[in-house]
Amino acid sequence: MNMSMIISEEYPLSAYQKDIWLEQCMHPDKPIYNIGGYIEVKGPLDTALLEKAIMRLIHDNDSLRIRLTDNKGEPRLTLLPEVDYKLPFHNFSMKEDPKKYCLAWMRTEFLKPFQPDDYYFQFGLLQADTNTYFILLKGYHLVIDGWGFALLINRMMDNYNRLAQGTVDTNTATYSYTDFILDNQEYLQSATFLKDRDFWKNKFATLPEPLFGKEAVSGRSSEDSVWSDRQTLAINKTQYNQMLEFCKAEGCSSFHYFLGLLFLYFSRVCNRSELVIGVPVFNRSKVQYKQTLGHFANVLPLRISPEQDMTFKELLRFIKRELMQCYRHQKMPFGEIHRAVYEHSKDKGNLFDISLSFEEQDINNAFHGTICGNVTMTHHHERNALTLLIWGHEGEGDVAVNFDYRIQNFAEFIPIEDVIRHFEHLFAQGMQHSDKLISHIDIVPGDERSVQLHDYNQTTADYPREQTIQERFEEQAAGRADHPALVWDGQLLTYRELNARANRLARTLRGRGVQPDDIVAIMVERSPEMVIGILATLKAGGAYLPIDPNYPEERIQYML
Repeated sequence: MNMSMIISEEYPLSAYQKDIWLEQCMHPDKPIYNIGGYIEVKGPLDTALLEKAIMRLIHDNDSLRIRLTDNKGEPRLTLLPEVDYKLPFHNFSMKEDPKKYCLAWMRTEFLKPFQPDDYYFQFGLLQADTNTYFILLKGYHLVIDGWGFALLINRMMDNYNRLAQGTVDTNTATYSYTDFILDNQEYLQSATFLKDRDFWKNKFATLPEPLFGKEAVSGRSSEDSVWSDRQTLAINKTQYNQMLEFCKAEGCSSFHYFLGLLFLYFSRVCNRSELVIGVPVFNRSKVQYKQTLGHFANVLPLRISPEQDMTFKELLRFIKRELMQCYRHQKMPFGEIHRAVYEHSKDKGNLFDISLSFEEQDINNAFHGTICGNVTMTHHHERNALTLLIWGHEGEGDVAVNFDYRIQNFAEFIPIEDVIRHFEHLFAQGMQHSDKLISHIDIVPGDERSVQLHDYNQTTADYPREQTIQERFEEQAAGRADHPALVWDGQLLTYRELNARANRLARTLRGRGVQPDDIVAIMVERSPEMVIGILATLKAGGAYLPIDPNYPEERIQYML
């Protein structure tokens, strides 16, 4: 690539950038921090003017000229004083299905991770036909966030339109991202930082239980090309506006409403009294930062832990209070929060498995003489089990709620299609039954509830009611001794083998003093050993107490 190699002054990474850098080091060849999407353009587009508009954009915003360098093992930022960028142009109008080809090409490009010697942005212009274009907009999260991307799109269009009309504004105010870096360094050495640290340590004095278990954060094999996928729920704009009116009347926001729905659903489905949700914040405390391209965003772990059952209205007010309290300490980088919370813990887990990103900055602009539509893209490598991405806008179109979900987690939990259907149902239920206790609000539609309660429960079957479970198993073992009884991860145990191993363990338990009705704790991952342990406990006359090894140490000790 052709870029200037004259390097300017060196800067430290902001703490928020360093969080990204550290996690990227753990997944060096994965696009875990690719963000952006594409613009579909209907109408005539001047490719030369677009390239000039992008060049002006890069010239005016130093975050687009950031390079990462290594200084004795520490990452540092340097700024290229200028970049000679050539906009790649691809004419795919001769392909069999040009639009489909353009979309496939952009998906492939979007999944390519940025390399150290690359620009940390990628533009691409694709032509599908005479009046249909696609503009790929891909950025590295280390140099730009969601708010910054909205700024980028609006400014690129403004630059293009001024060039098209011959009214280039040379006096437009531009701000440097380095101002924020210096502010962040001062904060990290301040008394405010220590106060924020104490707040978050107290907030998580007891560690939350993983919502989906440790596998939700363990990641997939490095060979896996895809970890996550995206499905989208379109909320009717009329119904969405009704929600906005409801929230206005209750003195809360649409963001509180979606947080309430997430708590209501997952606390019920997972049988939890609390839920921690990752909440991205813009973290742009100064007016100039709201006009600066760069990475400012932070993530706060919002702990929703009502002490008692409450109505949905009361839940929204509770969430509002909790969120306002967290916002007072939002400058504390998530990496620092995590280190403070797990400072004395052996198990360095995730503080949350679900996050909610809600953005309301509109992109109402368009290239001169065209109609434009903006689409976000997914990098298919979510580390959270579930991330909801919502873009609230003022237009008349439906509101898209993107569910970016880890495939493995929802294959083992609830099909994502069911989660989305339930969420759509709850979206209306929250307004219609806001005075009901949240424990009494139906989380599934009536027809599905009927199937679950009645159709699925037609399980009447005759069986020897005088026999115990272990006696029934031994009867099966005698009659089907060499048939498969247990299959697990390539292993196979016949009824004879499973029965023999359970009998050996049962004799050991009796030898250790287990008597009828004694409780035997079983703490093991799902495996053949777990089944053997359950059968052996029953054969010894005891009752088994299952304990998930992924539970926090404090809960395990309490159960024991």
